[in-house]
Amino acid sequence: MVTDEGEKTKAMLLLCTAFDPKAMGRFDEAMAHCTAQVVKIVPEVITGKEHEMHQAPKSHSCKRE
Repeated sequence: MVTDEGEKTKAMLLLCTAFDPKAMGRFDEAMAHCTAQVVKIVPEVITGKEHEMHQAPKSHSCKRE
């Protein structure tokens, strides 16, 4: 659990900006009443494939008729 208020506010700011950017005008008011807990997850090991990722497929646009 994150106990530092500055770190908690920064994490909530990042989450709210990503998921509800239109409501950021109410961020300070919402944080004043926020009872949410922030859990920081720090991986010990990062694994993955050793080869490069394949390129993303090209997008195809649909023509409207």
